[in-house]
Amino acid sequence: MSDGPPLDLGEVLRRSNRDELLPLAAALDLRAKGRGRDLLAQDIEQRLRATGAKNPLAVMLLGRSPPAWSVVLAELATRRGVAARGSVTETERAVLAQWRASDANEAQRAAIARVLSLPDSGPTPSDAASRLGPRSQLPLMRPPMLLAVFARVLPFLAPVLAGWVLYRLHRSRSDALLLPAVLELQRLRVLVQRRLVLVLVGPPSSGKDAAMKALFGLDTGGINPVAGSTRTVAVYTAPGDPSIQVVNTPGLGDVLTELTLETREVLDQADLFLFLVNAQGGVRQRERDEFSRCRQRRRPILVVVNKVDTLQESDRERFLADTADKLQLERTQVVGAAMDPLPQLADSPLGLKAVHDWLSDRLADLGRNPDSLRHLGG
Repeated sequence: MSDGPPLDLGEVLRRSNRDELLPLAAALDLRAKGRGRDLLAQDIEQRLRATGAKNPLAVMLLGRSPPAWSVVLAELATRRGVAARGSVTETERAVLAQWRASDANEAQRAAIARVLSLPDSGPTPSDAASRLGPRSQLPLMRPPMLLAVFARVLPFLAPVLAGWVLYRLHRSRSDALLLPAVLELQRLRVLVQRRLVLVLVGPPSSGKDAAMKALFGLDTGGINPVAGSTRTVAVYTAPGDPSIQVVNTPGLGDVLTELTLETREVLDQADLFLFLVNAQGGVRQRERDEFSRCRQRRRPILVVVNKVDTLQESDRERFLADTADKLQLERTQVVGAAMDPLPQLADSPLGLKAVHDWLSDRLADLGRNPDSLRHLGG
């Protein structure tokens, strides 16, 4: 895992898939049925922030913006007798440690222990005892005097007492929801920050299945001359590093709406993109649109013009430069390759070294060991 700053709440949720979000939704008593990943992530963030609001009625009825997760978490930590740490993730872990040491049940303690013991997730924070401040004392009064005073102030105290009761009930319920949610959020945070997701994107017939096999030795069984043969989002583990996920996607323009939505959700989880362009078709409006969706994620992208073996050698450089120009890229961001070349032209893939070198450099940038890709050879 890289040593960068901890991800904020929105980023953790955005980079999680829907199945990974379900335990967190359940902890928050949220209905997940019928909600896609994006809507579920929004609901989770809203519930987490609104649950910790000091004035939930203002959030629910007046539409006021709930506090940031860092504020909610700091107040939860204070209520649990835990000092805020240097980062959100450290504070989350400190709260979990305190919960484990105090009122968590046996199953919760076991789950907390597993999360806190995961490697590469920072040191286990010290347990902090929950302390209550001293109770304030009313001055002692004789019963008649006390009743008289109480009778006079009751009309004014009733709204205050009702508000205090509602506040205490809200606080009790909010902590009962927030503590299990922090556990699931920390589990998500570790999962997201420890993995690296490499996504292959491209229109139908650009050769994504062939690239999976040539680059990573992953035989998807989908090498097919029929356009759009990839019909599902498929996630694979890179042979050289089990924490690296390689994702093969159907084209964003495929006719099945649910697949297009699933592909767009996967784009949110990407750390790196390989964008494939078919040399037989080049860059058209469809390629521009799909590339724009990747670029919006602000992740490193390498454009691979596949099937360059079908072009005349004298035309290849001009074609690569034209591709870079149409996608508004530097020429160095576009490479040519033939992942499944014509048998009469070559008996093995062409142009893999440039892709391998780019991937190695990006892994190093992200704090990963480039040797995990050594199986690519040259």
